[in-house]
Amino acid sequence: MLLSAGSGGRGVPRDRGLAVAGVAALAVSTTFPVVAAVGSAESLPAWVGAVDVGLAFGVIALALGIEARSRRGTGGAGGRAAVRVYRAFAAVPLGLLVVFFVAEGVRWEVLLPGLAWRSAVLLYATPAACALLGGNGRDA
Repeated sequence: MLLSAGSGGRGVPRDRGLAVAGVAALAVSTTFPVVAAVGSAESLPAWVGAVDVGLAFGVIALALGIEARSRRGTGGAGGRAAVRVYRAFAAVPLGLLVVFFVAEGVRWEVLLPGLAWRSAVLLYATPAACALLGGNGRDA
């Protein structure tokens, strides 16, 4: 079993920590295009763009790391969890459609590209992340 440093032999497996870090980084990264799309560009500090780009590279690196660390298949509990994530994520385009018709002042040219690549990363890494988070396989 691969354990995180300082866990004393009973902590969270490193692979699971990698998956959790990837989910957290993607969640934080997703706030950048949302805030930029609904706020005024002039009100955002200049460093926000640099942090967004740096975090974007981090998200992609984590997704690739998750995929590389997941050597087990996506069957069983991991596969079922991935299907649940995919089904839940299917509601996002419908939510964006509602926002499109209801909300005014959303800068879609900022929001859509930012959400598009993040969605692609999410869909790419979901099966591997579910396998790592599932706890069945190499870490069990």
